Amino acid sequence: MGKLSPYLALKITAESERLVNENGKGKVMVIDGGGSKRRALLGDMLAEKAVNNGWEGFVIYGAIRDVTAQSQLNIGIHALCAHPMPTEKRGLGDIGRTLRFAGISVSQGDYIYCDLNGIAVSKQPLALP
Repeated sequence: MGKLSPYLALKITAESERLVNENGKGKVMVIDGGGSKRRALLGDMLAEKAVNNGWEGFVIYGAIRDVTAQSQLNIGIHALCAHPMPTEKRGLGDIGRTLRFAGISVSQGDYIYCDLNGIAVSKQPLALP
């Protein structure tokens, strides 16, 4: 993966459905689900919409579902685990908020680098080999 992208931040998934329909070129959506593993915050249909609108990827502090279908899409996805239950859509969410989870802090405009080994966050673009 190794993609360099600024990101948009969400508190939880209520706004993710709207955001995936926007132009995501060069962006990674970060979703803070509070580390919950009880419901999935991303499924294959939302991920496919993101691909169609140019999103680079998702970093999700929570669970996803439809892993087999999502693995066939041309988009990077990092999440804690898979869970078959979809999210409850309760109309909650904050866009652009600084998020703090898993020992890191991420803000809109930061750069995210991902590969199969993990995730790095930087305030400036990094020179990659």
